[in-house]
Amino acid sequence: MIGMRRWALMMILTIVLGPGLLVNATFKDNWGRPRPNEIVEFGGKEKFIKPWVKGDSGGKSFPCGHASMGFFFSIPFLFLRKKYKKLAWSLMIFGILYGTLVGVARMIAGGHFASDVVWSAGLVWFAALIAYYALNVDKEVIYKPADSLKQKKKARTMTIIMGVILPLLIITALLATPYLSKKQFNWSVEELMSIGMNYQSVDFNEGNIDIKFGNEQQINYEVAGFGFPNSKIRAKWVEGDTTKYWLERLGWFTEVRNQIHIILPENTAWINHVSVNEGNIFVHIPENAPLSKLKVEVGEGDLTIYAKNVTPFTLISGESLIKNEEGIEYLTASVDSVFQLKVAVDEGELIILQAD
Repeated sequence: MIGMRRWALMMILTIVLGPGLLVNATFKDNWGRPRPNEIVEFGGKEKFIKPWVKGDSGGKSFPCGHASMGFFFSIPFLFLRKKYKKLAWSLMIFGILYGTLVGVARMIAGGHFASDVVWSAGLVWFAALIAYYALNVDKEVIYKPADSLKQKKKARTMTIIMGVILPLLIITALLATPYLSKKQFNWSVEELMSIGMNYQSVDFNEGNIDIKFGNEQQINYEVAGFGFPNSKIRAKWVEGDTTKYWLERLGWFTEVRNQIHIILPENTAWINHVSVNEGNIFVHIPENAPLSKLKVEVGEGDLTIYAKNVTPFTLISGESLIKNEEGIEYLTASVDSVFQLKVAVDEGELIILQAD
């Protein structure tokens, strides 16, 4: 009984010190390493930073918090390896595989580098070794006669503690279940015109959205997230005078990252409205500037417009701070014969860049 108490206390101390204090509170919230999808090489704005270099961008890539919970399940190896070798190695393999699987899923989602995952394993095991030796778990337990009433009270206390900790561990593990989905939808101009719409609204809660123009309409989304098993995200489409498209969540997610690519048809009469509550939008205005009306809204994030200096377009701006360091020319008064872009950015920047 005394040995098992030490095991339980060691696991509690490890999860508090490892995934809790070291991984999340100390490093993740303060180290400032940008995530892969936030660096320039992958379409972001931040510079790549090595894991041992502290950044100032506010990034939370280092280390991987989700993977640390997976690696936590390998810790019982320390106190089981002498008497229960098969069980110890089984848990070791399971914990490493689970942590690695979660880490790979986070890497695919663009949320972490491989080094973030490796370091999360190291920090969890560092915390486990501290708890292991601080509680003398490695020393053989010498049983001494004790008052039965005190023993019962201690046993009851430990039962209550484990009754709280174990469900929390299970829920945490379930919430770290990776979710990946990739789908594409296409509409011809004829199909869209047959709807008879005057306004098309495409709205997202979060994500990075890339908007281009072509001969048809296409919405391609890649979702990577974490949540309870069987949670899912699906596309919803409602046709009418005001046609709406959005992504609907089913279940409980702890984190969702969307990469969305939109192609809008050129030379159409209806107004296209694209919005995101949290994320970034990138608008690529074609060189021929087809007659189109586009309204873009960003809640928390940046809006970047790519255009050529010879491209005539009208920019009707909201409260945004415009950064136009390359001196791209545009109109500020509505002209029916050119591309019309109305924008609003609540918390972020409106950036205008030269298109390639």
